[in-house]
Amino acid sequence: MARQEHARDSRQEIVVPGQATKQVQQVISFSILQYAASRAVAIRPVLAKRPCPDRLAQRPSPHIWLRHAHQASPWSTRQQELRVRHWRRLPSEPEAKREPGGRPILFIAHSLGGIVVKETLRRSWGSRQLHLKDICNSTAGITFFGTPHGGADPRRFLHRIAERTVRAVGAKPNEAIISSLLPSSERLAELRNEFAPIAAERNWLIQSFQEDVGVRLLGGKVVEDVSSCLNLPMETKQHIGRNHMDMCRFSGPVDVEFQKVEAVLKRMSSRALAASLASQSSAETGQPVSQTIDAPDINDSTRKMIRTALTFDQMDARFHNIVAQHPKTCAWLPEHEACLDWLDDDKLSEHSGFLWIKGKPGAGKSTLMKYLTKRFRGTQPEKSGTLAASEAVMSFFFNRRGSELEQSTIGLYRSVLLQLLENFPACWKIFSSDSHQAQDYDILLRTSEEHLKDIILASTEIIRGRKAIIFIDGLDECDEDQVRNMISFFEILADAATAHSAIFRFCFASRHYPTISLRRGRVVKLDDQEGHVADIEVYVNSQLNVGQGPVAAAILGEILHKSQGIFMWVVLVVRILNKKYDKGRLNALRETLEALPPDLHELFRDIVKVESHGLQAMVLCLQWILFAKSALSPLELYYAIQSGLSEGVPDLDQVDEVVDKQHAERYILDVSRGLAEITKQEIIQLIHESVGEFLRKEGLSLLTDQPSSAIPGASHERLKICCL
Repeated sequence: MARQEHARDSRQEIVVPGQATKQVQQVISFSILQYAASRAVAIRPVLAKRPCPDRLAQRPSPHIWLRHAHQASPWSTRQQELRVRHWRRLPSEPEAKREPGGRPILFIAHSLGGIVVKETLRRSWGSRQLHLKDICNSTAGITFFGTPHGGADPRRFLHRIAERTVRAVGAKPNEAIISSLLPSSERLAELRNEFAPIAAERNWLIQSFQEDVGVRLLGGKVVEDVSSCLNLPMETKQHIGRNHMDMCRFSGPVDVEFQKVEAVLKRMSSRALAASLASQSSAETGQPVSQTIDAPDINDSTRKMIRTALTFDQMDARFHNIVAQHPKTCAWLPEHEACLDWLDDDKLSEHSGFLWIKGKPGAGKSTLMKYLTKRFRGTQPEKSGTLAASEAVMSFFFNRRGSELEQSTIGLYRSVLLQLLENFPACWKIFSSDSHQAQDYDILLRTSEEHLKDIILASTEIIRGRKAIIFIDGLDECDEDQVRNMISFFEILADAATAHSAIFRFCFASRHYPTISLRRGRVVKLDDQEGHVADIEVYVNSQLNVGQGPVAAAILGEILHKSQGIFMWVVLVVRILNKKYDKGRLNALRETLEALPPDLHELFRDIVKVESHGLQAMVLCLQWILFAKSALSPLELYYAIQSGLSEGVPDLDQVDEVVDKQHAERYILDVSRGLAEITKQEIIQLIHESVGEFLRKEGLSLLTDQPSSAIPGASHERLKICCL
């Protein structure tokens, strides 16, 4: 990126190489108060040297002009006229003397800089000089950071904190400037009243970022929310998790707060460019601008191309393969206090629309998430009640046992965007205004996570006043860094939706670890929930076939005590006890239960080591399930196992007679010791991700007397021999 620096002032030009002839927009940045000078939209630690990060200039073909107005220090001993000085400064430079119909302008202003911007535009609007009038006419949008539109009260801040420091060096606070900022300032009121109709007439894009953190010594914010917005129909409001002084300062491109700003400026830049091109087209064709700005709907072939690009195999497989909840279970969760708060619009500011369900491996989180998804969609037989309030319900279930897309956030974003388009057809118009050609979508939507996020974020402007819920299960089955970035993006998405009078709610489910924090949200921990324990009791009562009486009651109590809230442990133990009971060994049931370990991995160890008969077949079965390139059907797995057990047999037909699918299924369930299952897609998988973790970590090592580090290589070698 080429950079031209001018030593005589703080102006910088940033020009994308090879794009100098395509200068389509201007960004003018203002920062007035001394504490904010040279820090507008800055990235630490090089605050003073680079007032605006290069990242904000990385658009397809922009020419970005950054200007910092002279600082009017509230501590200066010299009297200054705040408004007129900066108004005269802006158009006095040669670069600012614009030809009518020039590039669109985007203003970025922090604190008092916003007052200067409004005064500049007000005077430009009333000017008779064409090059000055064109400043107003060419303005496409304004981004305010903590601007005191209704007046701030920095007297507390200045006099209680800064005055002592300033006077220590012999300076005197500038009361004229301070007084102009007080809520009683008549000039601010006049400017606010005069600016509103101009903004409405010009239909400017206006973004007001508001400080979310107060100053400790003040006991509150420098500019309260009621003052830091214009309350105009075209205005979008959003909080920045900083105090007034630091709300334009970021740690880097991955900073969540920076990403908010970047997303807004990208969106405003794209819309400004589209409007500019539409205006040019209008001048050439004679059509009204409104007809050219409203992009035509995309055609059916492009829609089909986009759907194809977003869709991938097994996108919903994990959701469909989760066993449905047992009757009369899971209903406690929608009535839980945390869930009710999550659904309460009046409490949105407390949790930002986030609910997180956490539990141990095998606790039944995925079953709960499937239940919630179906109930919110209205497909659950029982009455939905208040859950029907949301207009769209979307879901994505991460699957570590699935394809790369099933266990990555790019797969998540593709799925969510496709569901957004299905639930809110108006969102298709995002593509009609996209600068990319139709043929680009096939690559971008398959591979570009940032492009997917930009489109999802843009949807918040279209679904104003609507509601949506996104259920995301198995966060622990996705890469941790990807999950952290995903949560940061969803926090931005939630804020953007709120700013556009829409509501996005998110429900996550994961294990307790790794620990990932939410800025705000409600959390439900299954370990200590009475409703979850009651669900386990309901399941055991209905599935444990050990008769009635004191022995059965004692067994039930012992199962509940040892389960520690892990549903998978209960399912396996009930299966073991039922098998014992069917063999007529009622007296041995309690001894068997007492011998079973409460730890899930210890239970897996007992299951695979309980008997040596069929050990080689079990090892082969588990190796094929874990290490095959793609999932196998029951018949495929049956013959794969037989091939491995029949080394030296020249023809597989000699191994056994041809078997049917039912025989193959029974064989696999038996040889896997119940650790494998057949999905609705008629493929074989392990009953739970925790089984795979156990086998990789120690299970196969225990069965083959090989170190765990050698298991993958040895397993692939064994499978290769089976195929020869």
